[in-house]
Amino acid sequence: MGAASNLPLYVGVGVGAALLVGMSRAALASSGNLPGDAEGLRKRAKVNPKAAAALVPYVSKWAKVFQYPASLHMALMSIESGYDPNNLPPPGASDWANGRGGAWGLSQMLLVTAQGLTKNAPNTAKQYWPTWDGTGKGLQDPQVSLAITGYALGKLWAHYRSNPNAWMLTGLSWNRGQAGVDRLLNASNIPGPGAHYYNALAAQRQSNPNVIALVDSEKKGGYAFA
Repeated sequence: MGAASNLPLYVGVGVGAALLVGMSRAALASSGNLPGDAEGLRKRAKVNPKAAAALVPYVSKWAKVFQYPASLHMALMSIESGYDPNNLPPPGASDWANGRGGAWGLSQMLLVTAQGLTKNAPNTAKQYWPTWDGTGKGLQDPQVSLAITGYALGKLWAHYRSNPNAWMLTGLSWNRGQAGVDRLLNASNIPGPGAHYYNALAAQRQSNPNVIALVDSEKKGGYAFA
């Protein structure tokens, strides 16, 4: 299963050693456990173009550190929060999210996910997000969110990078979970129940100018993805 097979993220079905069973805000609505859908979330996440452009250098930094495409990080933040670190889950999702510490920050990472990553990689956490206080509010600090999300994306990318569709699969795993995407792959059923999120990722590749520019640069730099 690659380098990500031992990635311990405490999410989804309670607090346990499960691999990425739905770690993001959009997953709250597209999972079938809650009212609404990912399309509704995207409509509420209005993008601030200046805020998006300002994030590109920081995202590029973490993408180099943890070895994944910066374009994917930019796409996920657009879908999840509209690049607003103070964005919170919509009405109806809060009870589900609160049971897992809430969904926070630019990537709407669940608190239990961030805590699991920090607990299981203490040296990495100390080096790259030393100021995080372990709270959901603390994940609203853009630099903390970017670092933890970058670390998680690096692990997920390492798991899927040999697949020609790695960009889309890694992005889908942010919503459906690595284990969930692996099951869909084994059943030849991509995107399956993650179609809303999969389509949102595809739309980012087609219409988000920051994502488009980064993808072009990454392909020239040696990244090979569909």
